[in-house]
Amino acid sequence: MRLALAVPVHRGVRYLPALFAALREQSRRPDEIWIAETEPSRETRELARAEGARYLEVEAADYDHAGTRSLLARSVSAELLVLLSQDARPLGADALARLVAPLE
Repeated sequence: MRLALAVPVHRGVRYLPALFAALREQSRRPDEIWIAETEPSRETRELARAEGARYLEVEAADYDHAGTRSLLARSVSAELLVLLSQDARPLGADALARLVAPLE
C-alpha cells in the first residue's frame, strides 16, 4: 500500500528541516509528502519542493484545523495517510513502519 504524509504548516518553516531529515531516515518512507501552508512563504515552498513534497497554499481566511486536514486528505492518492503537526517528527527510524504495519 502507498503511504502519504501530510503536514499543515503556519509559519513553520523552522521545523521542516528536522522533519524532512527524520523522514529520510525512516525504514518505511512515505510515497507522497504534502505540505499545506497558511500565509505562504517562498522559503517553505522552495524547501518543500526541494525535498520532493507537494505544496499547497491555503489562504488565511480559508484556514481551519479540520478543513485544512480534509483538503490534504482529499489531495493524496495513497491508500494510507499519516497527518503530522508542523513541529512533530517521527522518533526512531522505524516509527512510520510501526505506525502503519497493522494497516498494510
